[in-house]
Amino acid sequence: MELLFVLALSFKKGFGFHRIKRLVERHGSVKEGIKEEKVEIFQELKRAEEEIKRAEKLKVKIVPFTSKEYPKKLLNISQPPVVLYAKGELKEELAVAVVGSRRCSSYGRSVAFRLGKFLSESGVTVVSGLALGIDSAAHRGALSGDGKTVAVLGSGVDMVYPVENKPLAERIVEGGGAVISEFPLGTKARKEFFPRRNRIVSGLSDCVVVVEASERSGTFITVNYALEQGKEVLAVPGSIDSPFSRGTNRLIRERNSRRTCRYLQPPFRKTANRRPDFTDNGKKSAGNLCYPHKT
Repeated sequence: MELLFVLALSFKKGFGFHRIKRLVERHGSVKEGIKEEKVEIFQELKRAEEEIKRAEKLKVKIVPFTSKEYPKKLLNISQPPVVLYAKGELKEELAVAVVGSRRCSSYGRSVAFRLGKFLSESGVTVVSGLALGIDSAAHRGALSGDGKTVAVLGSGVDMVYPVENKPLAERIVEGGGAVISEFPLGTKARKEFFPRRNRIVSGLSDCVVVVEASERSGTFITVNYALEQGKEVLAVPGSIDSPFSRGTNRLIRERNSRRTCRYLQPPFRKTANRRPDFTDNGKKSAGNLCYPHKT
């Protein structure tokens, strides 16, 4: 029942995460808050009921922020999604975002694949945005390592974009991972949705690895969100002659990324059959996944 009222409020103009959260804090539940503050949601309730029925037919789970299934990491970002739509299993696990440009080199694609495979073989969930280029390579690498990967969309989960990645999305779900979005069912991808998606990519992750990005790449939206969220940002060095690596090389130079990945030189392999350690004196860090960048 709580899902119905949270979803209805998410459809109502002027009601975002923080306003709905205040309702819960003042009145104990969303339903009680709507009743006490006389919020009119008749039309939104009808839409929410239809949305839940449609989700059930499509085997999509709708997870409100009030649910125990909602990822706790997302509650720590500045603007958490009110609800998440998920196909597959959404679990709170150690996760690394592997991101980069759609337009990439064969080197970048290879590194993303190998890094995704290494992480998944080490028991780490790989998070990315299902875009062409680096994102797709990272997801495929994770799947080849028999691990889990999570794809965050800038569209509804039933409107996979780009269309050519629909088979990849299906493989992610079949492999025990998840395809998720904050956007309602039937929502088509739009340019302005991708920055919103990127805050979820970084929010779900314990650190972010930028594999390859040009200087004006939209990947830096994810980087900025990650830094704002207090996440460690790692960058893969590339050729000084490659336009695809100018952004990542700049990250390293400007020390926004203080470290570079140690396992970039082939072959990627686990250390003593252990997964990467993400703790450093009780704080999250890249641990044995990387080494300090020397200047």
